[in-house]
Amino acid sequence: MKALIRKSFFAVKVVQNNILFGDIPKEDLSETGEVTSLKHAEYIRQYKAFRLRLRQAREEAGLKQTDAARALRKPQSFISKCESGERRVDFIELLAFAGLYQKEIDYFRQSS
Repeated sequence: MKALIRKSFFAVKVVQNNILFGDIPKEDLSETGEVTSLKHAEYIRQYKAFRLRLRQAREEAGLKQTDAARALRKPQSFISKCESGERRVDFIELLAFAGLYQKEIDYFRQSS
């Protein structure tokens, strides 16, 4: 899993396919920027699956990004960034998404 490294003042940020995945300790990155920790690789995989379910829930509800944004009183870019991984979704926002899409919170969990 190749990733680019973007250094900030406080931490190393990992960017893969132009998506910011967050802070990953330097010891979990190879010299080329590859994620070497299975823990972080698994986190990235699970968050990607979550983002896909978030989009699927919206589509199953028959909503476009603009419809969801209007209902949540957010700009369309908010929905796009949440679904693409450019922006993290916190729990309160997940509750709002679940209510709008008429899904239980467990819907967004990784299925075994």
